[in-house]
Amino acid sequence: MQSPKQEQRRTNYKLEIRRLLALGLTTEVIARVFKEKHSTSRTTFYEYLRQIRQEDNVLAEAKDRRYIHTDISICRDRLSMLYRNALSRIQDPNTNQFALAPLLKLAQDIVITLLKLEFEGVQVMQVINSEIAKVKPYLSSDDTSEHHDINSVMSNSHLKEEDVF
Repeated sequence: MQSPKQEQRRTNYKLEIRRLLALGLTTEVIARVFKEKHSTSRTTFYEYLRQIRQEDNVLAEAKDRRYIHTDISICRDRLSMLYRNALSRIQDPNTNQFALAPLLKLAQDIVITLLKLEFEGVQVMQVINSEIAKVKPYLSSDDTSEHHDINSVMSNSHLKEEDVF
């Protein structure tokens, strides 16, 4: 069992790793930073990274479709804001000519990411909705009878027989 102080240190390290990942640093760079700043071994760093990924997987599995929709909306809004900022810098006459090419590439990448997010977000929501549609007939609020006849369920839903069996 770890002491509360050790547990707090581990939590702080993991938060710092998350922050550096969010800034876009590679795991190699973060591992070097941790070795220099905290004197942690490479193995320890990758153990923290493994724990972070496990925690993220648990959180991702726990999200329902409202949260997924919210996450997609937040991401879309943030990317749109970044795009507007990049576009305003591109259109600014005081922008250095050497900065224009990377800014144009950034704007292009943001637009492509927004399109992918829109398309994949719709696909994710369709998959979630189809999964809900498959189980919805079995989750009726009228559970007076113990047994549901499969033919009545099939006639009251949009499911095909091969979707159920």
